[in-house]
Amino acid sequence: MKEQLMLNINVKHDTFRSAFLEKLKREQNDRMLAVCRLDIWYEYHRQNDSLPEELKGLTLDRVEQRLGFGRSARKGRAFEQTFGSHEVEIDHVDGEIRSMINTSRGVLTSVKYQDADDGTRGLIRKYYIEDKADYLRAMELVNELTFKPTYEQFRKYDSEIDQAGLPLVIAHSSPIHRIMLEFTGYENFYFHIHDYADEVKALVKIFNNKHKQGLWPILAQSPAQFFLHGAHFSSAMTPPPLFREYFVPYFKEFNEYMHAHDKYVAFHCDSDISLLYDEVLECGFDVADCFATDPLAPYSIDEAFAKTNGELILWGGVPSLILDRMYPYQDFVDHIDKLFDAVKSRNDFILGISDNALPGTEWERLLYISKKLKAANNGG
Repeated sequence: MKEQLMLNINVKHDTFRSAFLEKLKREQNDRMLAVCRLDIWYEYHRQNDSLPEELKGLTLDRVEQRLGFGRSARKGRAFEQTFGSHEVEIDHVDGEIRSMINTSRGVLTSVKYQDADDGTRGLIRKYYIEDKADYLRAMELVNELTFKPTYEQFRKYDSEIDQAGLPLVIAHSSPIHRIMLEFTGYENFYFHIHDYADEVKALVKIFNNKHKQGLWPILAQSPAQFFLHGAHFSSAMTPPPLFREYFVPYFKEFNEYMHAHDKYVAFHCDSDISLLYDEVLECGFDVADCFATDPLAPYSIDEAFAKTNGELILWGGVPSLILDRMYPYQDFVDHIDKLFDAVKSRNDFILGISDNALPGTEWERLLYISKKLKAANNGG
């Protein structure tokens, strides 16, 4: 029988899963939940045999348990996608990875530098779409985009997490953002939206329909309860005019659809959204995941609460850079103390890191957060 990890909070019988769901439903406001992404930090030090002595031999879930954190459960998959008969051919040449997709109109090609040994992703130096002809090739490709459920795979993962956390299913970015991130790159996209406006809009329309007809029903009917759809919204890179035209209509309809099926939706928010608060709220999300504040973004948690006015659960508040040994320790302590004062008794906050604890994170800083968390939940 699996051991259930219990929350060290006022209601002793609650599990992390039930407490997280209560938070999503806004049913409780007297507890502090913490769910932090420690994967990169943990794996780096495990592989380099540099974990703190007290953690050596412990799995990541036991480290989370020791800190009083819920499981960061992001590896469950409820669907998979294919582009019909189109397969990606991969070549490794002179430190580069060349990806080629054949279509009846020609080949789509992207080129990126190989990932570094430490896991750092290689820079993409050429994206699939560079001109009008590439848009026609991409339309053919996306026209064959299909999704299929992988519910049994998710159920297996869900069972492994059990009551220690609530799985968050990653469900891509929106179609317009997928084009920007996967097909064109940000810098090229803003030239394309002017030079090839008709082609961009045609590709977005095809992509939107494929998501609505294929992806949405699979998510809505899946055994998962919580989804991340949308990432890296940015005042600079996805500015208000573009966001209002392409992002808001799509996400507003998606979130209404998911809510009608009793599902919850987060978006990944580790960038500056100071110019996008109104648009994001109009989209109707439930949670802002990995929510960034100062010194990573130009606003404090108090300012963010004033902007969101309780309409959005802010899951974050701890920028990764303040956990690094190079960041002044007293400034770190001041930030955490101020954060705990600001979120006391709020039902629109979950403590998390923006967006990952990195290799330079000091264990002592995680312990400080843990002690504050346990004290807050025991009336300290």
